[in-house]
Amino acid sequence: MKDRSSIDLYQGYIEWEKVLGVPLSLKAGRQEFSYGSNFFIGPNDFYNGLSWDGMKASISPDKEWVIDILGAKMVKLNHGDPNIYLSGLYSTYKIYKEGILEGYLFYNRGGFPVSHREFVLADSGQWWLTLGVRFAGKIGPFDYELEPQFQWGKVKKAVGDGKDKVKAYGGHLDFGYTFKLPWDPRIFTAYAFGSGDNDPFDRRYREFHGNIFNDNYLVGDMSVVPDLGGVTVEGTHASGMHLWVVGVSINPLPDLNLTLRAHRFFADKVPSDLSKDLGLELDLSISYKLTKEISLGVGLDRFFTGRFFQQASGSKRNIDYGSIQAQIEF
Repeated sequence: MKDRSSIDLYQGYIEWEKVLGVPLSLKAGRQEFSYGSNFFIGPNDFYNGLSWDGMKASISPDKEWVIDILGAKMVKLNHGDPNIYLSGLYSTYKIYKEGILEGYLFYNRGGFPVSHREFVLADSGQWWLTLGVRFAGKIGPFDYELEPQFQWGKVKKAVGDGKDKVKAYGGHLDFGYTFKLPWDPRIFTAYAFGSGDNDPFDRRYREFHGNIFNDNYLVGDMSVVPDLGGVTVEGTHASGMHLWVVGVSINPLPDLNLTLRAHRFFADKVPSDLSKDLGLELDLSISYKLTKEISLGVGLDRFFTGRFFQQASGSKRNIDYGSIQAQIEF
């Protein structure tokens, strides 16, 4: 785009640890926010990134407990992007050696698009509150994660003036098991859900938008289905999501990892007479740490379109994607 700068500053901040000798740290400037497994908020994908202009205060009442309080504005990548604001708190408590309990409450305001089925609207006055809890850890070779979210707020009505009340929910549940065998094989599975809305005129907005600030592994590497809020194909919107993930990961060499994942997508709500079957995505990723400072990555992905894509677009064509990545730390 001609309106986009050829140079972007991803992070640039000032940090003051243990302010005046008390367990308080301050961080001001352009920064990324990364919490938990990045379901709600994180650094986004490797080629785009996601950073914020603002301030974060971290308080440690004791060595097992940290509370972050933040307020920030999302950095614009392109001229004309909406102003999106985020504020709230994120609390992390270590309940045992390899287990944590986290809770968060965030307020966000801004004009990212909201789909009322066939109506797509953006309103700088729309606002959300997101309440979430995360419980994660390991017990021997077994690992787990549970993260439900609840949302409420107000968004612009599909037609006319006024606001619709937001009442939405979603989350995910993950399990994994690592075998004590050569190559450290790990199998894992996950289920994720985002509530949908199929009635744009009932004054209630039920479509879940709890993971719009970050690209995460649950929805796959291709972003064909961008988040648990749903997907729009040729102007037809499938709202909400039921998502199943299964996969296996191995380490043939100490610095080499191979991971294969399958993501099965079903919509929660669709227009009448359309299928809820969105499709299946297969992702193969290979990562190799060449040196301490240099890492290489390769991704090979295919999305097998389901009946909804075929009905909405009239095409059965599948989608392929590949990537090569090099990361240098200095």
